[in-house]
Amino acid sequence: MSSSSPAIPRVFPTSGFDIIDAADPVEEETLPSYRPEWYYPVRLGEVLDGRYQVLAKLGYGVTSTVWLCRDLVWVFVRGIDRTHELAIYNHINSVETDHMGKSFIRQLLGHFHVRGPSAEPHLCLVLQPAGISVDQYLGFFSEKVMTLQDLKPCLRQVLGVLDFLHTEAHIIHTDLQLKNLLLPAGDAKTFSDLEEAEIEDPSPRKILDNGREIYLSQLPIPGNGLPLLSDFGEARFGNEVHNEDIMPNAYRAPEVVLKMNWDYKVDVWNVAIMAWDIVCRRTLFQGKNSDGIFDDRVHLAEMVAIMGSPVDFVQRSSVGSVFWDDNGKWKDLAPVPEIILDVLAADIQGDGKEGFLEFMRRALKWAPEDRPTARELLFDTCQRRCAGFHVTIFCRRKSAHNTKAKPNIIATITTIASLCRARGQQQQQHFTMALSLGRTPGFTRQINCTASRIYAANSSSSQQLQQQQRWFSQSLAPQAKGVEEFMPVKRPLEKSLKIRAKELSIDSMPTDLGLLPGTFIRPEGKNMPSIFREPRDRLRMEWVGLKQWFQNVAGTFAYHKYFFHGLPLELKARRQEAMRLHQQMCTEFARGNQDALKQICCTGLANNLIRRSRARGPGEKVSWNLLKYNRTPSTWFTGVHVVQDRSTQIPEVPESGVRQVIVRIASKQSTHTYTEYIDQATRQRTLVPSPEKVQDCTEYVVIQKLRIKGEEKPWQVWGYATPTTVDDLDSPFFSSELTVRERLEMMQDMVQGKR
Repeated sequence: MSSSSPAIPRVFPTSGFDIIDAADPVEEETLPSYRPEWYYPVRLGEVLDGRYQVLAKLGYGVTSTVWLCRDLVWVFVRGIDRTHELAIYNHINSVETDHMGKSFIRQLLGHFHVRGPSAEPHLCLVLQPAGISVDQYLGFFSEKVMTLQDLKPCLRQVLGVLDFLHTEAHIIHTDLQLKNLLLPAGDAKTFSDLEEAEIEDPSPRKILDNGREIYLSQLPIPGNGLPLLSDFGEARFGNEVHNEDIMPNAYRAPEVVLKMNWDYKVDVWNVAIMAWDIVCRRTLFQGKNSDGIFDDRVHLAEMVAIMGSPVDFVQRSSVGSVFWDDNGKWKDLAPVPEIILDVLAADIQGDGKEGFLEFMRRALKWAPEDRPTARELLFDTCQRRCAGFHVTIFCRRKSAHNTKAKPNIIATITTIASLCRARGQQQQQHFTMALSLGRTPGFTRQINCTASRIYAANSSSSQQLQQQQRWFSQSLAPQAKGVEEFMPVKRPLEKSLKIRAKELSIDSMPTDLGLLPGTFIRPEGKNMPSIFREPRDRLRMEWVGLKQWFQNVAGTFAYHKYFFHGLPLELKARRQEAMRLHQQMCTEFARGNQDALKQICCTGLANNLIRRSRARGPGEKVSWNLLKYNRTPSTWFTGVHVVQDRSTQIPEVPESGVRQVIVRIASKQSTHTYTEYIDQATRQRTLVPSPEKVQDCTEYVVIQKLRIKGEEKPWQVWGYATPTTVDDLDSPFFSSELTVRERLEMMQDMVQGKR
């Protein structure tokens, strides 16, 4: 591992922006499946993983928000946690080939994770830069479509990528749609301009009562070139048997609708429907019934109208008899519409319509084995007429995309948090980091903050997109012929954050300010670098820990005796408060006492625990007991040991600050789960216990005391923390070049940004 001197994070404005009415849903809130706990609450100016400072919001999706960031340090990190999407990306990266299709896949550069206010980890992916999606791009054309001439290069590139995925990587994408085709990023100046625009003219945002802020996205101007294929969250390995539900509703292939095994040919079906959406305003298969609900019966009836009735194919499906009789006749569960492909294509613009329709008929077949491969579509006569294909695209040569040779690399980070499944399964978060390339200070990056990926239909129309996103520079807005320049709707100015801060009361102040940046927690035992195998890392860890201890003591003393004269230090009370709150929190969580949890915990943690308690099965009850404190050396043989005590003022709010104490609690705990049964005859209720679970736990509990305008809140549990790693020491907050004063100022700036 090596590092250079870190860059200092920039300070972002905390006033001077439009505040959106809290009642108006914006951005990710407009999605039908939106749940705030699935999204990490990113704030402008925040430093993620100690190195990526958030500069601007670029977009959002069903499982993500996208952010532009600046890399503050240079670091090499070894190792990788292979979650599903990471496994797909790593497999693609491991394929040694000079197939040109690999060059047009958005590359994974690394990953890490961040922990939210409720202590849940969010996985972050560092990806190759990209501009807006083809779906967004089409939204700026009055007809929302391209001509066949415009489609040709795009289509042949997508088919080339699929040929690489299918024949060399053996990957099935399963989620080909316009939102996953991203135009190339512009040059470095594009992103520098975007950063400066966020400083000079901050984005409008909504500020919620729980402290979460939802920003309007900025649309970066794309560079020249054909789109990249992205989003492998739903991808599958082709050497496995698959029959699970995949693909957006209107894009689903017949074998998926009919619950059959499927393979690479679902991507061929997919690319045909996607190509149709690029040149035609009407999606080929609507699939909605009279109530506007997507209905498989309507979807299959439309397929019958376009492709005719299948004969032998439906007999291979376990559910085929639901829709067709034994003679292969459609049961009229939904009327077959009177539509034909040629009529639907009447408004398609450009030469080569006959060849395009032939391409569609070849790709849209009931049986997967009747569809051509992606390579066959590239080379056949029909595709040459339709897409102007030139065989030289697959000349075997080295890729020109050598990221190590580019001095200005822009990357994208996608933060992923696990979703609760419909059956109440326990959330499983994955938290890992790896970067394969070295970086120097000042590199600009993009960031995507997400929850785990699921498909969804389009969430909003192009008009809604334009209302909720803005070009960061009006001078750079599209000026092409036939493209209207988008001017963002100016909302009435409301009170700035500085003015609102002066009007804050202790009850209206959000309790979730995040874990104070630069918090150092000394790891114990085997988690510390070995003094024999890694002496430099061990000495560095010991030195930083000792230095942080002195600085935190000085900062806490100044907070209590200088900034707030005569404020008691409460040194003896810290352990007792942590023990009391920890026991109360666990007890009330087991009981499902929502009101008590809101009093004991900060907002994010309380919401998380309440959600988990609501997810319990009907009649399920839980009890929790603290059996004893384990008097380990790491707790100085007390079971409870204060490992950090940090304090800082809150900028813009007079007589205000926050103190966070981290306590290591080693204990033996037991839990019982009881299921309630009701005798139907006697109506008597019986609780049947499950076997008792006893385990030794070591927890780093963060308790927090908030002070607003001279009035203090009681101690609350903020959440849980994890010990510092050697990788964390590359954060600018641990830089040896920072003085105590500079460190305190940076910490205050971060608190200000988080608010």
